[in-house]
Amino acid sequence: MNGSRNSVFRSRGKHPINTVSFDGNGTVFTPLHERSMSALTLMVAGRVLRRKMNISEAMFEERMNRLRIDLALYGSDDSLVQGSVAYWGARNAAIFNSFGYPCHQADGCRISAIIRSDPRLYEVSAVRKAALRKIIRRGFGVSDRLPVGRTLIASSSDRAMITRIIERCRVGHLFGKIVTPADLKETEKIDRDFFPKLIEREGLDPSKTVHIGNSAFKDATAAKIGIWTILVLSDKNCISYAELKKLYGAEAMGRIFPARSLSEVWEILNSRFVSER
Repeated sequence: MNGSRNSVFRSRGKHPINTVSFDGNGTVFTPLHERSMSALTLMVAGRVLRRKMNISEAMFEERMNRLRIDLALYGSDDSLVQGSVAYWGARNAAIFNSFGYPCHQADGCRISAIIRSDPRLYEVSAVRKAALRKIIRRGFGVSDRLPVGRTLIASSSDRAMITRIIERCRVGHLFGKIVTPADLKETEKIDRDFFPKLIEREGLDPSKTVHIGNSAFKDATAAKIGIWTILVLSDKNCISYAELKKLYGAEAMGRIFPARSLSEVWEILNSRFVSER
């Protein structure tokens, strides 16, 4: 009983959380050797276009990041399904053409398809594994190591690919479920309906759910419906506060926490939330 009362005292002022949702690509797993998605895209594009891509990772990242912000703020003028192979294929082609590298839409789609379907391009590093285990197994907000009640991966990636990656990297047992667009009537995460459908399908309480991701354009949509959101953003994929506020509104901003690593994610969880079963 004393231990229980102490736990309550230590968690006073913190939000109780019984579900932690993780993005897949970039959060649970990353491109080999902790590359960025831009580095991976450049590598795959070199193979598809059969030429050396003399574009720096920083230059490509800046242009891709700007495109994502513009698409999120102002929308798209085409009928392609957002987040699909064809959608990102068109974007790949546009960016490589803008750098002076001829890239037909079919080539852009092939680049997109390879990135979305080849599990050999990804890994879960030892540091990332340790951080994931700490968040999930140890829990947060109290010192008696209470694990979080429920964990899942909510991702726009292919389910089969996610399964192969996390099982090969021996972290599959940490996650209770994988939810992808195929489970939500092909709704992509970039679509504002993804998280409402996730909440309804899984019977989650948004106020007791934390979503951890690395995309201000996809994962932060969770904050719009009351889900606590932690964004693991690097200097390469940053977005200004004004742009983020314009995208999601002042109310949602109060539920978004920035982090630089999964280790910092646990620190945020430990200081702001308390896990419960």
